[in-house]
Amino acid sequence: MGFGLCALGYLCLMLEHVGLDFLGYVLICRGFYGVFAELKDYRGYRVAYIAAAVALPFSLFNLYSLLTGYTSLPELPGVAVAVKGVALSVAAVVCAFAHSNSTASIARDGGASFFSLRAKATGYLTALYMALKIGASFSGADGSLAAVIVLGQFVVLFLNGWLCFTCFTTITTKSRARQEAELIKQESEEIIRKKRFRDEEKEDDR
Repeated sequence: MGFGLCALGYLCLMLEHVGLDFLGYVLICRGFYGVFAELKDYRGYRVAYIAAAVALPFSLFNLYSLLTGYTSLPELPGVAVAVKGVALSVAAVVCAFAHSNSTASIARDGGASFFSLRAKATGYLTALYMALKIGASFSGADGSLAAVIVLGQFVVLFLNGWLCFTCFTTITTKSRARQEAELIKQESEEIIRKKRFRDEEKEDDR
């Protein structure tokens, strides 16, 4: 299920400090690709998986930077670090806006106005945070602002992951509908078999 992979992917992004953000973007990309394959009317999911795919090579920069602390590899030049930061931030905003808007549309079509509002708020909060993060990176944020940037990253990733997890538990795609229909069919057949067995037992007792 694509939404479940995306939720897990955002969890991995929260572990960027141990080099799991690359895996996170892989899961998010694969997840939204699967969602769009079943919900083609909501094209935002296609934009979301493309944005995650664009972020993949840049997330390798973080893994490289992590390795430089344990090996003799040269550190990345400042320009590369700046480009990486801006690219990942822009990709994150595009991905968040795309999937949150599509999710809001699904919620609105289903009459879930509060869920629609929550989805849109997630996209706008992500954009606001990324703008603050980019600005702080060029101004050399320190002290309390640096703490806000670090805390804000976990909050934004959690909100996106929570939104995807809610979709995983509430939105029925074609494959999930088939699974649910098969499960209902199996349960119905089991109920019928048990009823027939009880009826036969009653006949035998007579």
